[in-house]
Amino acid sequence: MTYEIINSLLKVKFKEIKNLGLKTINKRPSQDTLDVLSLEVKKLKNVKKLNGFGLYMVLGKDNIVIIGNTRFKTLPNPQGEVEIGHDLLAFYY
Repeated sequence: MTYEIINSLLKVKFKEIKNLGLKTINKRPSQDTLDVLSLEVKKLKNVKKLNGFGLYMVLGKDNIVIIGNTRFKTLPNPQGEVEIGHDLLAFYY
């Protein structure tokens, strides 16, 4: 996710997201999701080039609605393993 998209979600302004052709359920994200987004937006504020280890949107298969997010929680260890985290809206699981 880009700084602009995360900032739009935090401010409950969905214009940037809708400009990408995505839909939202027009509800404020859960507190857990807001906490993750707040940390991520601070990290991205001064990033010039994304490295692939940020936050990703999870989209509903049938309707292009944002239903959550997923992220790499750690960089790869020597074996190439990473810890992955995710947050989904409650009614999608």
